[in-house]
Amino acid sequence: MENVVGDFGPYWEDGLGTDSRYVAIDRSNQQRAASAEKMSTLASYLQKDVAGPKESIRRRWEDLVLYAEHTFTSWGGYSRPESEETVRQLATKDHFVVDARERINAIVDGSLSQIADQIHVPAPAVVVFNSLNWTRDGLVEMDLDAHSAIAEYPDMKTVPFEILGHYQGFDHIRFLARDVPSLGYKCYRIVPNQEPAPPGETLLPPANTIENDFYRVEVDPSAGAVRSVFDKQLHRELVDAASAYRLNQYLYVSGGDETATQLVYLRKSLPLAQLKVGASSGGHIVTIRKTPFGEILSYQTSGPHAPTISTDVILYDREKKIEFVNRVQKEPVENKEAVYFAFPFAIDNPRFSYEIQNGWVDPSRDVLKGGSVEWSTVQHWVKEEGAGVAVGLTPIDSPLVTLGDIDRGTWPEKFIPKSSVIFSWVMNNYWHTDFRRVQGGDYVFRYALTSARELPPESLDRVGRSAMTPLELQQVLDNDKVGDPERPFSPAPTSFLQVDAPNVALENWKSAEDGHGSIVRLVETGGDSANVRVDFPQFDLQQAWRTNTVEENQEKLPVSAHTLEMKIHPHEILTVRVASTFANPSPAMGK
Repeated sequence: MENVVGDFGPYWEDGLGTDSRYVAIDRSNQQRAASAEKMSTLASYLQKDVAGPKESIRRRWEDLVLYAEHTFTSWGGYSRPESEETVRQLATKDHFVVDARERINAIVDGSLSQIADQIHVPAPAVVVFNSLNWTRDGLVEMDLDAHSAIAEYPDMKTVPFEILGHYQGFDHIRFLARDVPSLGYKCYRIVPNQEPAPPGETLLPPANTIENDFYRVEVDPSAGAVRSVFDKQLHRELVDAASAYRLNQYLYVSGGDETATQLVYLRKSLPLAQLKVGASSGGHIVTIRKTPFGEILSYQTSGPHAPTISTDVILYDREKKIEFVNRVQKEPVENKEAVYFAFPFAIDNPRFSYEIQNGWVDPSRDVLKGGSVEWSTVQHWVKEEGAGVAVGLTPIDSPLVTLGDIDRGTWPEKFIPKSSVIFSWVMNNYWHTDFRRVQGGDYVFRYALTSARELPPESLDRVGRSAMTPLELQQVLDNDKVGDPERPFSPAPTSFLQVDAPNVALENWKSAEDGHGSIVRLVETGGDSANVRVDFPQFDLQQAWRTNTVEENQEKLPVSAHTLEMKIHPHEILTVRVASTFANPSPAMGK
């Protein structure tokens, strides 16, 4: 039998644009769900007398699946979009997202509390947890009592922070947690500070440009977008100056209401929709701030049916990455509409690719005949590359992209891009089942951008997962720990699981369904076989088995005291059962 290799492209997925607010929450839930389960697994090892939240974990996955089900309303609901039945169905759909988020929050909070209880760190303190299998930096936010400071273990150096808001008796702050270990934690002590808090940021003179060692970014206030991104390592401009659009520019598309068109119905006999593209304009620079972690340029603009669009452009001091945070105030509109953010890159004859669940797709060659190529659904990254340059973009809050042009409902049979623009398609109401589903209010759309001569999939996967998976934070209060009791773990940075292969990601670490051991699930992200070693520094391994996806043992694997080694194949999702015990280090480690 001949194997068929390829992708069929998305079709139903453009319906995600009809529910932008809850899709953004769901996209966050998908990343944090695995984080919560990893922390719950650790907590169950460290606190044997505390039952894990098994039912809450099951309900959370159920919520994620039910929201992902493709029909947002029943067949025929489009004919009565304001009926009680349709409104109830949509509300039920969105309830799954909210319920999943609250369950994830509860699991994270409870699990981190149990983990923090096992660390020899006196209150008040902060524990920051990294659920990914590589050491990384990340921004975290918290409330801090006035006249307090944060000291970092183990050297107890004061950590500078940015004050996001002053309140009665406390500040809401943000700081960069640096070098948080692979699937592990880093601790911070909250200490008295009688002196006024040092300024966490400095206002810089008004200008259109910010820069670091990697990029120089110039904003075009008249367009309310970015005019130029100069890569200092590549010595080249990344933004296509000849494009009709600027980088990170808000676009509003109207039209398609006149009659039945191909925009809504897949029927080549119907006419094409007459679409009109409007763009943001008339912007101005608000501030440029130097923070403890980098520079932030804030500007404000407006666009069709978006009276206020506020954007932060963030450059980090020691990471080759640009972040865009767009806060959009959207007017409710009943007519057919779509909203995009444009990313035009200066790449001739561009090649596009984007990540799917356990691989990536080049739409010019990988989509099977009859598949959809007019839009794509992105997991962690979409890439555009040409001679000597590659640019990777992570759409954090909205998975839909169109490549080379907006969605015009032409249903092309082949992917032939009309330009070098990546369009992030954040909103639409094109589905006839969701027509007149009005979207209005406040929205946030975030992006992370990086560039290099080459960007292999495994490196983009790490960029994307890091951008989309937040560090989790737990504050240890005086009521949580009375005095300074002995505990087995040191407050120094500690890792619980490490993977030596850069093209392997830890998808999950969960309790086994049958109660025997735990399940480690790995995914190969680079398209290459690898001999992968997984280290459990704080655990004693007894046995391990390669299993199938439903956790049936298939092959026994050799283990040493703390290490498991095995082979993983290209794009494989590898499931392993591990029998292990907590090594229970001496309490002296905490002194």
